[in-house]
Amino acid sequence: MCRHMLQAVPHPERVMAEMYVFGPVVGRVSNDHPLPFQCMITGLSVLLPVLMFSLMASGTTRMVLLAAVTMALVAGAVSAVGAVATAEQFRGEARITGLALGATTATAIFGGLTPYLAQLLIDGTGRPEVPGFMIAGVALCVSPVFLAMRETRPSQVASSSN
Repeated sequence: MCRHMLQAVPHPERVMAEMYVFGPVVGRVSNDHPLPFQCMITGLSVLLPVLMFSLMASGTTRMVLLAAVTMALVAGAVSAVGAVATAEQFRGEARITGLALGATTATAIFGGLTPYLAQLLIDGTGRPEVPGFMIAGVALCVSPVFLAMRETRPSQVASSSN
């Protein structure tokens, strides 16, 4: 699968440039419509991964590229607002500690153990879409958290009275 992805992206700098353009747009939309945007991204994170991993396993260069870019756009949308939204959940004096502990723990679990577990499950089941099920499962688990997060953006009324 990785060999096809490398062949499908002859100019990775173009993909990176698109992500740098995409990030600010996503940030703006998420600021203007936080709850609908978060619901949409969470829904896409539940619905798309299994299909995208199945497409990547098809072996055709176009399908691998389409699936990888689609997953990158969804992941980029989550990442574009994730750090800011997470930071805003902490008081200023506790922010760096809260972020450091959360980021370190998430990196250890999702960056260290999860790829190994995904490979074990793929090898054991013979199903290449297993990582998609894992991503969808995490998205389902965090959905209630996202829906319960408090809005931290100042209201229009408060900002216009100053």
